[in-house]
Amino acid sequence: MKDFTFIHPIPVAIYFLIIIVISMFVMHPVFIMLSFIGAVCGCAVFDGRRAFKGIKFYIIIFFLTSLINPLIVHRGQTVMFYIGLRAVTAEALLYGFAIAGVLISVLLWFRCMGYILTDDKFMYLFANMLPKTALVITIVMRLVPMFTKQLKTSSSMQKCMGIAGDGRLIPRIKTASRVFSANISRSLEEAVETAGSMRARGYGAAKRSSYSLFKFKGSDIVFFAVTAFLSAVVIAGLAAGTAAFSYYPAADVINISPFSLTVYICYGVLLFLPTLLSAAGRLKWRYCVSAI
Repeated sequence: MKDFTFIHPIPVAIYFLIIIVISMFVMHPVFIMLSFIGAVCGCAVFDGRRAFKGIKFYIIIFFLTSLINPLIVHRGQTVMFYIGLRAVTAEALLYGFAIAGVLISVLLWFRCMGYILTDDKFMYLFANMLPKTALVITIVMRLVPMFTKQLKTSSSMQKCMGIAGDGRLIPRIKTASRVFSANISRSLEEAVETAGSMRARGYGAAKRSSYSLFKFKGSDIVFFAVTAFLSAVVIAGLAAGTAAFSYYPAADVINISPFSLTVYICYGVLLFLPTLLSAAGRLKWRYCVSAI
């Protein structure tokens, strides 16, 4: 089977849809932990060291989300301490960790999906069904990084010209507002120019034809079959109550039975498919290069 980045967009989109839906709605600790580890490994494989560039953001989100729940929810029978007359329970803290784990996992899976489903793949998936929506989303995906880059450039120019203000708060706010306003105006002008260029070239005048290099191959069918089999086992386990887990009033004991272990293993393999396929593809490439 080939590298995950070269698999056909349709099975890849179905794969991410299944993973994200399960990660969003299953609150079982084992499922959350597997989803989190799989997403971290996927980001590390697809983006390398840059995947950990925004780790501070995820750490802050994790602790804020996990600590808010025990401060506002006081259910649970294991009281750790009191804040005034309000009890902080271990069950509420555990549930906060679970919510934070789900949130971070889903964000990381969306990040992985962004690495794989590039603009051309996104257009291939939705251009025929939702042409206008696909075009708008594709343009936004292009303009957001461009806008961020322009903000950094404008801010650097302000500093070089000596009009960025000193380190006080009010001058910094005025400088940031000036830079932001200028870049908003520039972005609006570019949007108008883009719309005029597309209108001049006849966009929307007739039904568009498209060309794509994406074709179903044997490896794509194998990947889809493996994904379908593992997903069917996991969904059967969910329907059988394997992922049922209650945090209140006392946290349940994790079910460890042959069937539940099978479901955990299948879900873990499903989560690590991108990592395994990409790692195998890179090892094969290195071997071929060294053999030349």
